[in-house]
Amino acid sequence: MSASGVSPDLHITGWETVLIEDFDTDVPMGKVIGSSAYSKTLTAYPTGWRTSKPWRTGMYDNGRLEVTNSCLVSHIATVTDSRGTWPRVTAPRPKVSPTTPYGVDHGRFRVRFRVTHELPGYKIAWLLWPDSGDWPKDGEIDFPEQSLLALSKVGGFVHRQGATQGDDQLHARGASSAADGEWHTAEILWKPGDWRTRRCRFQWDGVTIGEWRSETDRIPSTPMHWVVQTEPYLHTYDPPDPTVSGRIEVDWFAYYRQP
Repeated sequence: MSASGVSPDLHITGWETVLIEDFDTDVPMGKVIGSSAYSKTLTAYPTGWRTSKPWRTGMYDNGRLEVTNSCLVSHIATVTDSRGTWPRVTAPRPKVSPTTPYGVDHGRFRVRFRVTHELPGYKIAWLLWPDSGDWPKDGEIDFPEQSLLALSKVGGFVHRQGATQGDDQLHARGASSAADGEWHTAEILWKPGDWRTRRCRFQWDGVTIGEWRSETDRIPSTPMHWVVQTEPYLHTYDPPDPTVSGRIEVDWFAYYRQP
Protein backbone atom coordinates (compact mmCIF):
# COMPACT_ATOMS: atom_id res chain seq x y z
CA MET A 1 0.00 0.00 0.00
CA SER A 2 1.42 3.39 -0.90
CA ALA A 3 2.01 5.90 1.87
CA SER A 4 -0.41 8.41 0.34
CA GLY A 5 -3.11 5.84 -0.35
CA VAL A 6 -2.90 6.48 -4.11
CA SER A 7 -0.97 4.08 -6.36
CA PRO A 8 0.36 4.91 -9.83
CA ASP A 9 -1.41 3.62 -12.89
CA LEU A 10 0.14 0.28 -13.78
CA HIS A 11 -1.00 0.62 -17.37
CA ILE A 12 -1.64 3.63 -19.60
CA THR A 13 -3.16 2.81 -22.95
CA GLY A 14 -0.59 3.20 -25.69
CA TRP A 15 2.32 3.43 -23.25
CA GLU A 16 4.72 0.78 -21.95
CA THR A 17 5.38 0.76 -18.19
CA VAL A 18 9.17 0.86 -17.75
CA LEU A 19 9.67 1.81 -14.10
CA ILE A 20 7.47 1.76 -11.02
CA GLU A 21 9.29 2.34 -7.73
CA ASP A 22 7.06 2.53 -4.68
CA PHE A 23 9.70 2.02 -1.98
CA ASP A 24 8.45 -1.14 -0.30
CA THR A 25 11.77 -1.91 1.46
CA ASP A 26 12.94 0.27 4.36
CA VAL A 27 16.58 1.40 4.24
CA PRO A 28 18.28 3.45 7.00
CA MET A 29 19.29 7.05 6.44
CA GLY A 30 22.48 7.30 4.42
CA LYS A 31 22.27 3.79 2.97
CA VAL A 32 19.73 4.21 0.16
CA ILE A 33 21.99 5.00 -2.79
CA GLY A 34 23.88 1.83 -3.63
CA SER A 35 21.63 -0.42 -1.54
CA SER A 36 20.63 -3.75 -3.07
CA ALA A 37 16.98 -2.78 -2.67
CA TYR A 38 17.22 0.21 -5.04
CA SER A 39 20.41 -0.19 -7.07
CA LYS A 40 18.43 -1.08 -10.21
CA THR A 41 16.03 1.85 -10.01
CA LEU A 42 17.76 4.77 -8.30
CA THR A 43 20.98 6.75 -8.28
CA ALA A 44 21.68 10.36 -7.24
CA TYR A 45 24.04 13.28 -7.56
CA PRO A 46 27.14 12.37 -5.51
CA THR A 47 27.58 13.52 -1.94
CA GLY A 48 29.74 16.62 -1.91
CA TRP A 49 28.52 18.12 -5.19
CA ARG A 50 27.61 21.77 -4.78
CA THR A 51 24.25 23.12 -5.93
CA SER A 52 23.54 25.31 -8.96
CA LYS A 53 25.98 27.92 -10.25
CA PRO A 54 26.77 30.69 -9.67
CA TRP A 55 25.40 30.78 -6.12
CA ARG A 56 26.34 27.23 -5.04
CA THR A 57 25.11 27.76 -1.48
CA GLY A 58 24.12 24.14 -0.79
CA MET A 59 25.59 20.65 -0.94
CA TYR A 60 24.05 17.40 -2.17
CA ASP A 61 24.27 14.73 0.51
CA ASN A 62 23.01 11.18 0.06
CA GLY A 63 23.44 10.70 3.78
CA ARG A 64 20.17 12.64 4.08
CA LEU A 65 18.11 10.00 2.23
CA GLU A 66 16.21 7.14 3.82
CA VAL A 67 13.31 4.86 2.91
CA THR A 68 10.69 4.45 5.62
CA ASN A 69 6.94 3.84 5.69
CA SER A 70 6.91 3.26 1.92
CA CYS A 71 8.47 6.66 1.16
CA LEU A 72 11.81 7.92 -0.05
CA VAL A 73 12.51 10.71 2.45
CA SER A 74 14.89 13.61 1.90
CA HIS A 75 15.86 15.23 5.19
CA ILE A 76 16.59 18.87 4.38
CA ALA A 77 18.70 20.72 6.97
CA THR A 78 21.91 22.64 7.60
CA VAL A 79 24.52 20.18 8.85
CA THR A 80 28.04 20.57 10.21
CA ASP A 81 30.52 17.72 9.67
CA SER A 82 33.95 17.08 8.15
CA ARG A 83 32.78 18.76 4.91
CA GLY A 84 31.91 21.95 6.75
CA THR A 85 28.62 23.65 7.51
CA TRP A 86 26.25 23.46 4.55
CA PRO A 87 22.55 23.35 3.77
CA ARG A 88 22.22 19.68 2.80
CA VAL A 89 19.89 18.72 -0.03
CA THR A 90 19.36 15.74 -2.33
CA ALA A 91 18.98 14.95 -6.04
CA PRO A 92 17.78 11.36 -6.63
CA ARG A 93 17.83 10.18 -10.25
CA PRO A 94 15.38 7.43 -11.24
CA LYS A 95 17.01 5.01 -13.67
CA VAL A 96 14.56 5.28 -16.54
CA SER A 97 17.06 3.61 -18.90
CA PRO A 98 19.63 0.87 -18.16
CA THR A 99 22.89 2.76 -18.77
CA THR A 100 24.43 5.97 -17.45
CA PRO A 101 23.41 8.80 -17.61
CA TYR A 102 20.03 6.98 -17.70
CA GLY A 103 18.55 9.24 -20.36
CA VAL A 104 15.65 8.66 -22.75
CA ASP A 105 14.22 10.46 -25.77
CA HIS A 106 10.53 10.68 -24.73
CA GLY A 107 8.07 9.49 -22.10
CA ARG A 108 5.74 10.19 -19.21
CA PHE A 109 7.44 10.93 -15.90
CA ARG A 110 5.20 10.78 -12.83
CA VAL A 111 5.94 11.32 -9.14
CA ARG A 112 3.73 11.46 -6.06
CA PHE A 113 5.14 13.40 -3.13
CA ARG A 114 4.58 15.84 -0.32
CA VAL A 115 6.57 18.54 1.44
CA THR A 116 5.57 18.14 5.07
CA HIS A 117 5.76 21.88 5.77
CA GLU A 118 7.16 24.96 4.09
CA LEU A 119 10.94 25.31 3.93
CA PRO A 120 11.89 28.99 3.51
CA GLY A 121 15.11 29.38 1.56
CA TYR A 122 14.75 26.09 -0.36
CA LYS A 123 13.17 25.11 -3.66
CA ILE A 124 12.36 22.06 -5.74
CA ALA A 125 13.50 21.99 -9.36
CA TRP A 126 12.64 18.48 -10.56
CA LEU A 127 13.70 18.25 -14.15
CA LEU A 128 14.71 16.49 -17.32
CA TRP A 129 18.32 17.45 -18.02
CA PRO A 130 20.07 16.84 -21.38
CA ASP A 131 22.42 13.86 -21.43
CA SER A 132 24.79 16.00 -23.47
CA GLY A 133 25.10 18.55 -20.67
CA ASP A 134 25.06 21.16 -23.44
CA TRP A 135 22.89 23.84 -21.86
CA PRO A 136 21.16 26.00 -22.93
CA LYS A 137 21.51 24.64 -26.51
CA ASP A 138 19.86 21.28 -25.78
CA GLY A 139 17.21 22.74 -23.48
CA GLU A 140 15.78 21.54 -20.18
CA ILE A 141 12.31 20.64 -18.87
CA ASP A 142 11.54 21.64 -15.27
CA PHE A 143 8.45 20.44 -13.44
CA PRO A 144 7.48 20.77 -10.69
CA GLU A 145 9.53 23.85 -9.77
CA GLN A 146 8.73 26.07 -6.80
CA SER A 147 10.27 27.85 -3.83
CA LEU A 148 9.06 25.90 -0.81
CA LEU A 149 6.77 28.52 0.66
CA ALA A 150 3.10 27.83 1.32
CA LEU A 151 2.09 31.03 -0.51
CA SER A 152 4.17 30.20 -3.59
CA LYS A 153 2.54 28.38 -6.52
CA VAL A 154 3.95 25.39 -8.35
CA GLY A 155 5.21 26.04 -11.85
CA GLY A 156 7.24 24.63 -14.69
CA PHE A 157 9.54 25.67 -17.54
CA VAL A 158 10.46 24.38 -20.96
CA HIS A 159 13.89 25.73 -21.95
CA ARG A 160 13.81 25.61 -25.74
CA GLN A 161 15.96 23.51 -28.04
CA GLY A 162 18.65 25.61 -29.72
CA ALA A 163 18.60 28.33 -27.07
CA THR A 164 21.53 30.69 -26.67
CA GLN A 165 20.46 32.02 -23.28
CA GLY A 166 18.66 30.58 -20.26
CA ASP A 167 15.58 32.78 -20.48
CA ASP A 168 14.61 31.39 -23.91
CA GLN A 169 11.80 29.41 -22.30
CA LEU A 170 8.11 28.65 -21.93
CA HIS A 171 6.40 28.89 -18.54
CA ALA A 172 3.31 27.52 -16.78
CA ARG A 173 1.97 28.02 -13.27
CA GLY A 174 -0.57 26.07 -11.24
CA ALA A 175 -3.10 27.20 -8.65
CA SER A 176 -1.72 25.50 -5.52
CA SER A 177 1.51 25.09 -3.60
CA ALA A 178 3.76 22.05 -3.34
CA ALA A 179 4.61 23.14 0.22
CA ASP A 180 1.15 22.85 1.75
CA GLY A 181 1.72 19.54 3.54
CA GLU A 182 -0.59 17.67 1.14
CA TRP A 183 0.15 14.83 -1.28
CA HIS A 184 0.49 15.87 -4.91
CA THR A 185 1.05 14.07 -8.22
CA ALA A 186 3.11 15.73 -10.94
CA GLU A 187 3.56 14.48 -14.49
CA ILE A 188 5.69 15.53 -17.45
CA LEU A 189 4.59 14.16 -20.82
CA TRP A 190 7.39 14.69 -23.32
CA LYS A 191 7.26 13.69 -27.00
CA PRO A 192 9.67 15.62 -29.24
CA GLY A 193 8.46 13.99 -32.50
CA ASP A 194 7.59 15.82 -35.70
CA TRP A 195 4.91 18.44 -36.26
CA ARG A 196 2.16 15.80 -36.03
CA THR A 197 3.19 14.33 -32.68
CA ARG A 198 5.34 16.97 -30.92
CA ARG A 199 4.12 17.62 -27.39
CA CYS A 200 5.15 18.68 -23.90
CA ARG A 201 2.55 18.78 -21.11
CA PHE A 202 2.63 19.45 -17.38
CA GLN A 203 -0.11 17.98 -15.17
CA TRP A 204 -0.55 18.80 -11.48
CA ASP A 205 -2.94 16.53 -9.60
CA GLY A 206 -4.47 15.51 -12.92
CA VAL A 207 -5.01 19.08 -14.15
CA THR A 208 -3.06 20.33 -17.18
CA ILE A 209 -1.30 23.59 -16.31
CA GLY A 210 0.79 23.89 -19.47
CA GLU A 211 0.92 22.26 -22.90
CA TRP A 212 2.95 23.04 -26.02
CA ARG A 213 2.81 21.46 -29.47
CA SER A 214 3.92 23.88 -32.18
CA GLU A 215 7.18 23.97 -34.11
CA THR A 216 7.92 27.45 -32.74
CA ASP A 217 7.79 26.07 -29.18
CA ARG A 218 11.09 24.25 -29.93
CA ILE A 219 10.52 21.47 -27.43
CA PRO A 220 13.84 19.83 -26.45
CA SER A 221 14.63 16.86 -28.67
CA THR A 222 17.84 15.26 -27.40
CA PRO A 223 17.93 12.45 -24.76
CA MET A 224 17.34 13.58 -21.19
CA HIS A 225 17.63 12.07 -17.72
CA TRP A 226 15.32 12.66 -14.76
CA VAL A 227 16.63 14.45 -11.67
CA VAL A 228 14.49 14.99 -8.55
CA GLN A 229 16.54 17.95 -7.37
CA THR A 230 16.05 20.04 -4.25
CA GLU A 231 18.34 22.99 -3.54
CA PRO A 232 18.60 26.33 -1.76
CA TYR A 233 16.62 29.09 -3.40
CA LEU A 234 18.56 30.62 -6.29
CA HIS A 235 19.49 34.24 -7.02
CA THR A 236 21.18 34.83 -3.66
CA TYR A 237 24.54 34.01 -2.13
CA ASP A 238 22.93 33.91 1.33
CA PRO A 239 22.25 30.34 2.50
CA PRO A 240 18.92 29.42 4.10
CA ASP A 241 18.41 30.13 7.78
CA PRO A 242 20.19 27.21 9.55
CA THR A 243 17.17 26.69 11.82
CA VAL A 244 15.02 25.65 8.81
CA SER A 245 14.65 21.88 8.35
CA GLY A 246 12.06 19.44 7.08
CA ARG A 247 11.19 16.43 4.97
CA ILE A 248 10.30 15.83 1.36
CA GLU A 249 8.56 12.47 0.99
CA VAL A 250 8.29 10.65 -2.35
CA ASP A 251 5.60 7.96 -2.37
CA TRP A 252 6.48 6.64 -5.84
CA PHE A 253 8.15 7.29 -9.17
CA ALA A 254 6.79 5.98 -12.48
CA TYR A 255 8.10 6.18 -16.03
CA TYR A 256 6.31 5.13 -19.24
CA ARG A 257 7.38 5.12 -22.89
CA GLN A 258 5.65 4.40 -26.15
CA PRO A 259 6.48 0.94 -27.57
